[in-house]
Amino acid sequence: MIKNSFLKLLSFFIVIAIVVNLLVAFRIIAFEGRGFGIFAIINIIIVYFYFRFKNKEIEK
Repeated sequence: MIKNSFLKLLSFFIVIAIVVNLLVAFRIIAFEGRGFGIFAIINIIIVYFYFRFKNKEIEK
């Protein structure tokens, strides 16, 4: 139950990250300085945890 809600939360953040990345790619919004790099690192960490927990769920 907890893992399922955790996966839903992570998938929500992944969708938000994809939307923000597309907005940056099309120059609709802009990150100044290190902001986008930090955001990208956080995205990678979120995607890592999402697939890690999703794979554990599939194995069971």
